[in-house]
Amino acid sequence: MAIDKEKIFNLVAHVSKPARYVGGEWNAVVKPDAAVRVGLCFPDLYEVGMSNNGIQILYSAVNALKGVACERVFAVERDFEKVLKESGTPLYTLETFTPLHELDMVGFNAACELLYTNILQVLELGNIPFLAKDRGDSYPLIVIGGEAVSNPAPLLSFADAVFAGDGEEAIVEIVNVLIEKKTKGLSKDEVLAKLANIEGVLCSRDVEFTNEGHTLKAIKAPEVYKRVSHNFHGYEATRPVVPSIRSVQDRVSIQLDRGCKNLCKFCHAGYWELPYRKVHIKAVADTILDTVQHTGFSDVSLHSLSVGDYSDIVELLNYIVPPLVEQGISISLPSLRVDLQTLDIIESISDLKKTSLTFAIESASDMLRYKAYKRLRVEEIMNIITVLSQRGWQRIKLYFMIGLPGCEQVDEAADIVAFMRQACSINKKIQYNVTISPFVPKPHTPFQYEKQYDETYCLEVIRTIKRSVPKSVTIKNHDVYASLIEGVFARGDSLLSNALVAAYHNGARLDLWSEHFDFTIWDNALQKTVGNWRRYLEKRKLQELSPWHIIKTRYDSLIHKKMHSSWDGKTFPVGFKKVMLNKDAFKEAARSFEKRYKAVATLRVKYAKKGKAQFLGHIDCIEIFKRALRMAQVPVAYTQGYNKHERLVTGPALPLGYESQCEFVDVELFQKCSDTVVRNFGTLFPDGFEIISAYHHTDTTLPLQSIAYSRYSITFLDGRLHDMFATKLKNKTDIVKKTKKGLKNLPFDDVVVEFTIHDDSVELLIPVGEGSIRPDSLIADWCGLDQPLAVVKIVKTKMYYLYNGVLVEFQ
Repeated sequence: MAIDKEKIFNLVAHVSKPARYVGGEWNAVVKPDAAVRVGLCFPDLYEVGMSNNGIQILYSAVNALKGVACERVFAVERDFEKVLKESGTPLYTLETFTPLHELDMVGFNAACELLYTNILQVLELGNIPFLAKDRGDSYPLIVIGGEAVSNPAPLLSFADAVFAGDGEEAIVEIVNVLIEKKTKGLSKDEVLAKLANIEGVLCSRDVEFTNEGHTLKAIKAPEVYKRVSHNFHGYEATRPVVPSIRSVQDRVSIQLDRGCKNLCKFCHAGYWELPYRKVHIKAVADTILDTVQHTGFSDVSLHSLSVGDYSDIVELLNYIVPPLVEQGISISLPSLRVDLQTLDIIESISDLKKTSLTFAIESASDMLRYKAYKRLRVEEIMNIITVLSQRGWQRIKLYFMIGLPGCEQVDEAADIVAFMRQACSINKKIQYNVTISPFVPKPHTPFQYEKQYDETYCLEVIRTIKRSVPKSVTIKNHDVYASLIEGVFARGDSLLSNALVAAYHNGARLDLWSEHFDFTIWDNALQKTVGNWRRYLEKRKLQELSPWHIIKTRYDSLIHKKMHSSWDGKTFPVGFKKVMLNKDAFKEAARSFEKRYKAVATLRVKYAKKGKAQFLGHIDCIEIFKRALRMAQVPVAYTQGYNKHERLVTGPALPLGYESQCEFVDVELFQKCSDTVVRNFGTLFPDGFEIISAYHHTDTTLPLQSIAYSRYSITFLDGRLHDMFATKLKNKTDIVKKTKKGLKNLPFDDVVVEFTIHDDSVELLIPVGEGSIRPDSLIADWCGLDQPLAVVKIVKTKMYYLYNGVLVEFQ
């Protein structure tokens, strides 16, 4: 049974970023009457999970099925975890607030090893036992997929089944089994038997590891091959759920291809996503334009492991850049190899200031780079930096990896320092931002058996680099200790499941966030459960039994061949077709956009913000408005300069957790818009927004800065608090405001212009701006509450301006 939304609202009212936990986003799919209900989880915080393209694709694929609902759930921050536990409320899905234990299936995307304890958090908060052996027919099926499942051994105890490979076709097949379960009354054993016949699915009950002490001696498991989809583009989500709060990747992300032609020996994604498959240029272009129209995003990212190897990249850009630039939409190519050929592409599509370019060098040592099959020469990089300097680029980002195989034969710190000194000598004004990460060997790669170097080696290399590079170089490094834990589980065995549980119970969760990761917890948990855990980091023997080989990729022969080869320094990737960029069309589109710089009219929008929308902050609301304006194709005027943005003016910011019946936004236009466009605009908002009116300014329209007072209705859930607050009002109790400089006494009559007391509510008329006080702060002070919004409902009902000393309602 779904949890009552008012209960949810009360629970989230006093936690950080409450909008993470209430749903209601644009393009979210709600099917309250579905016969089969599936939960889909990216086990990290909402703003990370909502940026995962895989989750969006699977969500779209399942919701396309009749009678089936796919709903989302994410890991939660510690404050909300505490609230859920103390209130006895189970974790729920965002679409219908259904407790997880009532679902038919929960699917997890284990994208990396440091997400594993978050899976346990979601299970525990959802009232689902950790271990598959403890879950009977009444519990949902637990399926874990994602890139980290290339070694499923540490996770098998928790999953009824794991899935390896491309999931868009397989998840439909899995859900069809759940439909059959409902219609035919299948048992869990019968369901698992059917799932085992789906390519890519490995049922945990079918796997048996035999260990002698800490040594893996035998594996009994069926032969399971990684699933490969050749029609993956057909499942692209053109109406993805648009996060209502800022996420890690607020943009349209479209796949150009899967797999990679470069095959750097350290790259797990490059081998795991084989074979290389590309999407036809027309299909990519149509999907981009369609998705932009249905999301309102202002940025498009072309997703690929190596964009420069997509042979039709120039033709694609010639097709999509002009219409996107005309709309003010930018394009990014995040994995484009920077060289003298691609630099022309980067500069042609960039309408921003030349601020930063990124190079993944991996190693400053020729020997290590060649051994890793990283096809890049130092002199090539220096030539590019010289050209960048001449063209006015100001910042360059560089990525290095330390601890690559063979590093004991070189001085990595000295090589990186020498590289940076040479780069800085080209132009001392360029700022370099360098990120250093420890190498982590991954399964199903040519480096899968190599040693991972410990913190002693890595930290010494990093310290030496930091104290030796020129001052124009800023060094950052990935957490060395987090990399150790990642490495343990990347090549770990089934014994590690006990370590996961122990670490979780001792507080390990959200380990990808530096403020949450605690190496001591992991060290203690591993020592207690598996003893000398550093053995997982040691070099492996080729003939040694490895737990990840229960998953077959069909590329073992290629991987073994690559183990014994190095780059010859001569052969390079073929790259893209040598087609001319249509720079004239790009420039014409940019000139067409310039008409948006001149505002000729202003549209005033009055709207209400209630329900789920009350948990959205002011900046997030502005972004929601911008996306709706783009989708409705309202002719919005833009500012000029490098950071172009829509010209919007808002009324006084509404505090988080308040509802309102009278919010205002002025939208400057480069031409007047029709009533039809305005009506369409009002239909393009997430839950909780209502457009009350919209009209063009006239000569008598007052500016939003005229607003001087706000009226609030405050409803108390506790009669005792109502009476206490009402008494304070009647007595005109002194008001104390907390400021940056300390406490400040404010005269009652200056802060509360007017008040009315009702049976269970109070109305306040309060000035706007300097010298005012928020109603919830007043309630907190007078009633001694830490979290007043958990026990009161505050609604802004009207706003006023002064006309000849008289208050007049603002419209």
